[in-house]
Amino acid sequence: MAGEDVLSKAGIHIDEMNRIRLLDPEISDTLSDLRGQARDFEAQMTSFRSTTDGLLKAFEEMATMVEAQKLRAMAARAALQSVDKTKTSDSRQLQLAGCAAEIKPPGTRKSPAIADKDAEYRNWVTVTY
Repeated sequence: MAGEDVLSKAGIHIDEMNRIRLLDPEISDTLSDLRGQARDFEAQMTSFRSTTDGLLKAFEEMATMVEAQKLRAMAARAALQSVDKTKTSDSRQLQLAGCAAEIKPPGTRKSPAIADKDAEYRNWVTVTY
């Protein structure tokens, strides 16, 4: 025992297998456990990274699909607004044509084009409302 104390003071230790060590056996065991835990942590982090990479890829694909749908919806809305403006414009032109026909002196006839538009407008108004 006295020899082990002298060696311990000098920083030299003897393990249970009677091998000479520079580290205390308890510290060596703790370091070995810590090394194993570090390897486990590294494996978990690698797994986490691969999982998050997969999720990021899926989110990017979803964002691309959403952006494409958004562009399609914007185009459809613009087309619908264009059709609506065209109908409004046609309706106003027909109303103006009707007013112009009413202003004409009695006995004058509407041109065939105006008469057709007037009939189309009246048909459209009855169908729409």
